[in-house]
Formats: sequence, structure tokens, C-alpha cells
Amino acid sequence: MTDKVTEEVINFFIKFIIIPVFAVFVKLSVASMNGGKITKLNVALSLFVGVAVPFILKDLIDYYISKEWATAVIGFIAILSDKIAETVIKKVKIDLIITSLINNLITPKSKE
Repeated sequence: MTDKVTEEVINFFIKFIIIPVFAVFVKLSVASMNGGKITKLNVALSLFVGVAVPFILKDLIDYYISKEWATAVIGFIAILSDKIAETVIKKVKIDLIITSLINNLITPKSKE
């Protein structure tokens, strides 16, 4: 019983954590090679979205996609969701909002 649980945990970790992280890193490396602007915040948001969306859709992926195609579909969903999030971030300028919030929280206010 423990071996089966351990195997399931390892399969889950590989399918829904490792594969999306690799897919997002490939997308980020291609973007940086093409002259794209890569910041720490962009990398963090890309990793969060790229891992979160396949994780949220894991039941649908397991139900509708065959085991042979699951890895490719998970990578595709990770890259696609990251690209969609990147477009939304650029349109709404969420990265500027988050950066200014962090700077205001970290930077101590001067006493006058």
C-alpha cells in the first residue's frame, strides 16, 4: 500500500510540478533569447501561473487526456496559460502595481 501511495505522489509531483516548471523555463529562455524583458517578478508570476493552471485542471487532464499525451498537454497548458497571463499583466500593468506595493511595504517611511 505504501509503495503505491509513494508512486502516486512521485507521479503527481513529476506531472504537475516538474513538467510545468520546465515548460515555463523553456518559454522564458526563448523569450530572453528573442530580446524579451525578464525580471524577477516576471519569472515568479510565470512560475506561479504556469504551475497553478495545470494543477487546477489536473482532474480534467486525467479524465480526458490519455496517459501517452498527458505530459505534452500539461506542458502546453503551462506555456499557454503563462502567455495569456503575460498578456493580461502587460495590459493591466499588474507587475508595476505589485512592484510599487512591495516597494512601499519594504521601504520605511521617513519621519518628518
